[in-house]
Amino acid sequence: MMSSRSAFALSLVLWIVAALLLGVALLVSFSKDTLEITKGVKEKLTTRLKAESALEELKYYLVTGKPDNTGISNNLSAFPKKIVLDGRVYKTGNIEFSITDLSAKMNIFHPSPDLIASVAADNKRELLYTMRDSLKDWVDKDNVVSLGGAERAYYKLQAERNYTPRNSPAIQSLDELWLIKGFDTLSAKKRNQLKQYFRDVTTGSNINLLLIKPLYLAKLLHFNSNEVESLVKLRKTDLQKFMAIVQKNKYFDDDYMRSVLSYKVEISLSVHTKYATTKLHTVIDLKDKNTIRTYRYEIF
Repeated sequence: MMSSRSAFALSLVLWIVAALLLGVALLVSFSKDTLEITKGVKEKLTTRLKAESALEELKYYLVTGKPDNTGISNNLSAFPKKIVLDGRVYKTGNIEFSITDLSAKMNIFHPSPDLIASVAADNKRELLYTMRDSLKDWVDKDNVVSLGGAERAYYKLQAERNYTPRNSPAIQSLDELWLIKGFDTLSAKKRNQLKQYFRDVTTGSNINLLLIKPLYLAKLLHFNSNEVESLVKLRKTDLQKFMAIVQKNKYFDDDYMRSVLSYKVEISLSVHTKYATTKLHTVIDLKDKNTIRTYRYEIF
């Protein structure tokens, strides 16, 4: 009888010990998770501060550096000796950044339907006509449908959208462009790729032919792929010869096609650590070095 009670007591003690060990294990697990979360929050704050600091350093680099036709040179040790303002990505430590002078992008506030559609359609002929005509219909003031376009009836009845064309040339953002027939079929990946060609900040309309991407150059001046490939190589080695060739092109317009910076730039940067990433995007005006104007600022 005593042996049976002893066995029962021992069993009970063992169960209690097991429960306590389980509780300790859970507590340790919760503590570890809390520690990981705390570490993540700390690193997020650290990356945010580092991103904001890097932005201020880049501003200083740009306003104190020596400009040329394509970028800014400076001897600040933290960054490359020259930053080309065409959107290329630079890396320094755990910071990645790119800077694009807005003269390298199309201004959609004053859209050219033919040019925008030719860049966005990716050589798909039917899609090009749909985009071109739909963009024309979106910005014109009438309700007359172009051949491949769309007016109020299409959006409200056929496509069952809760919006209609703007009927004004002042498109407000890239997000609005994706609402238009043809453009609304583009994938998120394709839309993201097209951001390197379009801008929705109204800060002048001059184009820097030394910075624009090959596809943009080809569509702007109607060069074929072989011609534009040769021109892109040439502008890296002989700017004067490059400009002499493009100036002879019948589509060249010296009223707005230039080879100078606008000093209005788009900066994208990110800071990475093991537990956190902070991304920052801003558009600023550096024309007046004493008063830097910010058009857009996003950090997340």
